[in-house]
Amino acid sequence: MILKKNVIKIVKIVFIFCLGVSLVGCASTTSKQMTANFGGVAKAISTQTQLTLKSVRLSDSNLLVSAALTDKKTILQLPAISPDDIAIRLTLLSEIFKYSDALLIMSSDAELDRIDNASRDLYAALGALNQTIQQTTLSGNAPLADSDLQLVATAVNIAGRWFFERARLNALKISVEKADPVIKKAVDLLLTEIKKGGPWSKSLQLSLQSDAENLFKVAQSIKEIEPRRSLLLEAYQLYDQASFVDGKFERLNSSLKELKDTHAALSNALQNKSDFNTKKALRSLSKLGSEITRINAFQASLVKK
Repeated sequence: MILKKNVIKIVKIVFIFCLGVSLVGCASTTSKQMTANFGGVAKAISTQTQLTLKSVRLSDSNLLVSAALTDKKTILQLPAISPDDIAIRLTLLSEIFKYSDALLIMSSDAELDRIDNASRDLYAALGALNQTIQQTTLSGNAPLADSDLQLVATAVNIAGRWFFERARLNALKISVEKADPVIKKAVDLLLTEIKKGGPWSKSLQLSLQSDAENLFKVAQSIKEIEPRRSLLLEAYQLYDQASFVDGKFERLNSSLKELKDTHAALSNALQNKSDFNTKKALRSLSKLGSEITRINAFQASLVKK
């Protein structure tokens, strides 16, 4: 009888333990999936935005050279663009990409060595973002205090060295929480220039129109039908792309805002794993995924034109 009672007691303990492990495992899986999803989509948005800003940098140079060779007075009419401003924002986007990539790897079932490297990359990207923002803003204040950055360093160091699920989840939780004001500030700086009708959008638009006009002029001097037809077609494609520049900047602006909001929702969900916070984060992730789908579709439509 005593033996039977002990067996029942042991069975109950094992059942409770297994149930606890199961619940932790379920919460762990959801947290990792949400973080991984954010990392993947944020990387894509960062890449698309970087490509656009590199086009702006090139377009500004093209316009200045063209104006210098033709009509120097038109230089004064060109949009005012600072190469330093573009460089700063490319740096921000590069570090957001690295941060997102590190989150993606740390949320995956990768080998310990990859997680260890990702944990170091995450800390380095967060530190670089913090420093760039501090140097860029007039106040000179960093959004992340040194003490908070040290908390991230400690958490990711433990997660990178020991393959414990709890340690990894804790590192993700602390990192995303402390990174949130940094991501918010970085995106706000990006949004000041990445917008419909702004100087950067105007510069890219003018550059495409200028290239189209030059091709049109060359085509006019060619008598052979096929070469002339090919140049005219290319010129009209450039005119077409110029007309869609504002739309592209508008989509990038929308996706960056969604990235900022989704990161905040993810942070809340990792801090407080309630159904409400989790569902809100999942909805934000879905919207963020839709944004990059629209951007990719829009980009593909331009390539086909």
